[in-house]
Amino acid sequence: MSNVATALLSLLFYDIVFLLVLVAIVALLSATKRAAFAVMKRNFTGYFSNPTGYVFLCIFVFLTSLAAFWPYEFFNQNLATLDQLNFWYPLIMLIFIPAITMSIWSEEKRQGTDELLLTLPADDFDIVIGKYMSAAAIFTASLLFSQLSTFGTLAILTEGGLDIGLIFSSYIGYWFVGLSMLAIGMVASFLTGNLTVGFILGAMFNAPLA
Repeated sequence: MSNVATALLSLLFYDIVFLLVLVAIVALLSATKRAAFAVMKRNFTGYFSNPTGYVFLCIFVFLTSLAAFWPYEFFNQNLATLDQLNFWYPLIMLIFIPAITMSIWSEEKRQGTDELLLTLPADDFDIVIGKYMSAAAIFTASLLFSQLSTFGTLAILTEGGLDIGLIFSSYIGYWFVGLSMLAIGMVASFLTGNLTVGFILGAMFNAPLA
């Protein structure tokens, strides 16, 4: 087995363990908070029910790959690291996170379904946590595609000579930063019924984290 294949299998093992933990959390949510799980499922499927969701996902993967492998900087370093991506990642998040959160509440207000949603036989907390979990699921899926794209390129360039722990821990760090920004973006979306304003407010509120 080649070094590239071995490295890929090692990373996939870490990813699968991570995803199993997340699946266990979602399963617990569905068993104890049925309303929250229903809201999460509705928002998650709604995001990918039209091409816009896939377009944003592709743009995110493209931007992270471009940031990680910008030719002059990356090849001048002569090191298989994520230093460039670490530098540009917060700025990419300022675009991508508001794109996820801008419609969470703004779309409900625009369609007039926010009051109906909040009058469902469920706690407000269940509705909020369901929407947050859906945004987190969308972000996690996007980050996994970005990780596999970045790792695959690095593995080919280095013939598998990579520090798997460094790459995995870097993306775990990106994930936690993204979760924080999602929460802030949801607050921004709640303040307006306009998607564009929701995007701008989300970027402004998250700017201190960038």
